[in-house]
Amino acid sequence: MHLARMYAEGLGTPKNVQEAIQLYEEAAEAGEFLAQVELARIYSRGVGVPANAEAARKWYAAAAAQEASVDDCEELREATAYVRKPS
Repeated sequence: MHLARMYAEGLGTPKNVQEAIQLYEEAAEAGEFLAQVELARIYSRGVGVPANAEAARKWYAAAAAQEASVDDCEELREATAYVRKPS
């Protein structure tokens, strides 16, 4: 997860959004809450890739589904708000 952020933001390494996405996806598919949120942000905002509302909703929904197992936080509120808004 930290390496993905480094690639996403170019921290100590050249910025490489595609590498960041690959690393975030591996973590997100394994159930990592923050990776799911970061992927959703990338896709919803079109950071380094074309915006993709369907992919954003998928990852925000995965993060929101963890509501019972994560502490209330800004990321959880962001995910649940995105999922609840009309498509």
